[in-house]
Amino acid sequence: MIEEKVHIKELYELSHRHDAPVTDNRFDYENKLFKKSLSGSMFKNETTNEYLMKLQEMQVWMLESVLVARNYWNYTVSKYYNKHTN
Repeated sequence: MIEEKVHIKELYELSHRHDAPVTDNRFDYENKLFKKSLSGSMFKNETTNEYLMKLQEMQVWMLESVLVARNYWNYTVSKYYNKHTN
């Protein structure tokens, strides 16, 4: 998410058009972080649901901002590379 939003959309798509799809079964935290960790009754109210989805987007942004520190020493990948297996 952060890698896509930092770059210009067309240039990102052009440079990543031949990337192989991810085949391992990692947790999809960009879409399911709060759905799996919070109570389902919190998502029944439409206003609360919208608020939690915006809050989830901010939380994912904070999690992915740590990638810069993780990829700092690995100069062969982009500093926003997020396809680590561990």
